[in-house]
Amino acid sequence: MRVLDSALVRRVRQTPALRPPAIAAYRALDRMMPAAPGPRVLANSMPKSGTHLLASLLDQLDGMRFAGHLVTFDDGDTYAPEQPLRDLERRLKKVRDSHYIGGHLIRDHRVEQRIKDSEVKFLTILRDPRAVVVSAAHYVADAAHLRDRDEALVGFPDHESVLRAFVTGRGEPGDKFYFPEIGSRFKQYVDWVDSPVGMTVLFEDLIGGRGGGSADQQVAQVEAIVDFLGYGTAAESAAAVAERLFSEKAITFRSGAIDSWRSELPADLVREIEDRCGDSMTRLGYTT
Repeated sequence: MRVLDSALVRRVRQTPALRPPAIAAYRALDRMMPAAPGPRVLANSMPKSGTHLLASLLDQLDGMRFAGHLVTFDDGDTYAPEQPLRDLERRLKKVRDSHYIGGHLIRDHRVEQRIKDSEVKFLTILRDPRAVVVSAAHYVADAAHLRDRDEALVGFPDHESVLRAFVTGRGEPGDKFYFPEIGSRFKQYVDWVDSPVGMTVLFEDLIGGRGGGSADQQVAQVEAIVDFLGYGTAAESAAAVAERLFSEKAITFRSGAIDSWRSELPADLVREIEDRCGDSMTRLGYTT
């Protein structure tokens, strides 16, 4: 639904008091609208790895709509999995035809089995972890609508300290703001590459020429995704869909250039990320 990129919608999404009623209203409106025949989709990503880019592609497809829900199962959930697994199973059952939900789901055998049983089309987008760290640090600093953001930032007085926290991790399992170091966290998402469930794509392959990638590679990737979803020859041309993907209007958009991290990450942090993520980066074809 391209209305999701409108100025009014972006303003609502950035206003904490307006977000909950707006989301509820969107979901209610969507339930009243008939669902066109088409695939049921779960669009998955490690946070700040191209979530909006993948959603933008889905929004271009005939009849496809966002269902208004996000499911999560991250490293911290492995220590108390019952509730997030129930939530995932419930959401998967409710996805209607020609609808997609978002997800931040590591590869876990319990998550994988539920996705397989649901028969949804499962797409995961991955991104260079050096870019992920930079994007995540900016997002936390800029996104005033995030719940408990100020509390989470106590003890992180500047941008570099936030960058370092995203690399080395924070806290212990069970802590309110726990998340693991970048190497183990990245690997748990990269492991979807070897799963028989779904399809994995790279941000760098999908961003296209305006983001520093390849236009031809972008079109080929869009074509592969459209084919995976089962649209076939009935779909609009991959080139036409690709042309509309790059958007600077997104609430989470900061920089779509694939190598923008080079100007921000201190050299020692680059080495730290490459040391921690080296095997996973090699699997995806990223150079170190």
